[in-house]
Amino acid sequence: MKVTVAQISEGLARYIDNELVPKVPGVRKWLLGAAGAYVGKAMADKVEENRKTLESVGIMSEDGMIDIDQLIPRLKATAASSGPVTEHIAMLGDITFDSSDIDRLHSYIVG
Repeated sequence: MKVTVAQISEGLARYIDNELVPKVPGVRKWLLGAAGAYVGKAMADKVEENRKTLESVGIMSEDGMIDIDQLIPRLKATAASSGPVTEHIAMLGDITFDSSDIDRLHSYIVG
C-alpha cells in the first residue's frame, strides 16, 4: 500500500495524541498534545530533506508516495534486532519505544 507523506504525518500526530499523551504526567500531557501536529510537520520536512535517499532505497516513489508495506517490515526488523529504545524528549522525559509501537503507528497511518 502506498501512502502520502501527509498521511504519515497525520498518523504520527494521532499516534502521539492517543498513545503517548496518556503516558506522560501532569502538564507535560498538554505540552506533548500541543506538539503533536508540529512533530508530524517536522517528520514531513525530514522526509523531504531525505527524499533522494528514500527514493534510492525504494521506500519512496518519484511521485512522492511512500511504500508503507516496505517501510514497516524494515522498521520492525530493525526494532527486533536492536531492541527497545528510550528517547529523552526535553520537558517530557524518557519515552521507550519497541516494535509494538511500530504496529500501532502503522494502524494510525493506514486508518
